[in-house]
Amino acid sequence: MIFFLSLPPISALHNNASLMRFKATIQDQRMLASMCQVCRRTERGSVVVKLHREELNIFTCATAGNVIRVWASCPTDSVFRDFVAQSTSASRGSRRDSRGGDAPEREGDDAILCEIEDTSRLLHALRQAERFQHASIKLTKSSEELPVLRVSVKDTQLMVDVSHDVPVQLPNRKLMDTNFLTSASDALCITLPGLEELTTFVEKLRIASCERATFIVYTKCHDSESGQLNCNLVVEAESTHASFELEYKSLPLKCFNFTDDKTEKGCRMDRENEHDDGDGSRIPGLAGDCRAERPREVLGSISINMRLLGRFFPIRDLVPHMVYLLVENEDSLKLAIITTENAKLVAHIPALVD
Repeated sequence: MIFFLSLPPISALHNNASLMRFKATIQDQRMLASMCQVCRRTERGSVVVKLHREELNIFTCATAGNVIRVWASCPTDSVFRDFVAQSTSASRGSRRDSRGGDAPEREGDDAILCEIEDTSRLLHALRQAERFQHASIKLTKSSEELPVLRVSVKDTQLMVDVSHDVPVQLPNRKLMDTNFLTSASDALCITLPGLEELTTFVEKLRIASCERATFIVYTKCHDSESGQLNCNLVVEAESTHASFELEYKSLPLKCFNFTDDKTEKGCRMDRENEHDDGDGSRIPGLAGDCRAERPREVLGSISINMRLLGRFFPIRDLVPHMVYLLVENEDSLKLAIITTENAKLVAHIPALVD
């Protein structure tokens, strides 16, 4: 198995908010709102925010059915400063001071999970916060003694001091099954040149009311010097009135571990695994001269629900730095993105079952 990430252990969390403490100054409302927006758009149910001193995670928690699942992550200090979190007891806590340094870590350091049923309320509060000098967030209780995330905005020049309460649940169970963040060792991992072409194509299919899209990976050739296997990617779709096709040419196949920041290795065939078809020429797709014209061989293909793919696009306010597409035959399609701000997004879309 290829693991995309390793999440810190999630402790059992009590519903008693008095046993938990979280507060921070919001220094990048835009990034936090963008990550929430991607998850909210793809999930009709609740969204979970996982607060940890090292890494902030936001993810959808649907685990069954034909649904798209999304996980977003970024370094905590890129969104918050003066971060303080304490869960379950006073003896367990994590703290990051205003200078960015870490306080001594105690044994049992863990995280706080907040399940948000109405993410639009948090997005509204964050958008309001962009207009003022100071914004902070903390876990507290409402007047009805229910747990809330309170977003406070202040501006001394404009004489503004307003708070927005976002109701949350503090689950005492592990909401997230992280299996969708792993991939089989034979998955095809392709590096895309960006998201603009795919975003435009998906919008075109949405307008045309296409119900499904098929991603097909074809071999092209081996680079004789580097041993790098290149491929072509074709995305096909049909509506009642037209057919559509998007083709990417000469894309490198990659062996990529999502936990290794910006680390990538080309997928190469070992020489002892190269095959000969009997007349001295090699089987297409396994090896060959890039200058030779050879029939295309399908390495893998998958059909997915266009409605699910359309929910993930467009991605606003986050600039992709690296984009990876993983095709797992008869299983799922994954889109993994690393942004210029070092945020990470993974979308998992199940295959259509005919």
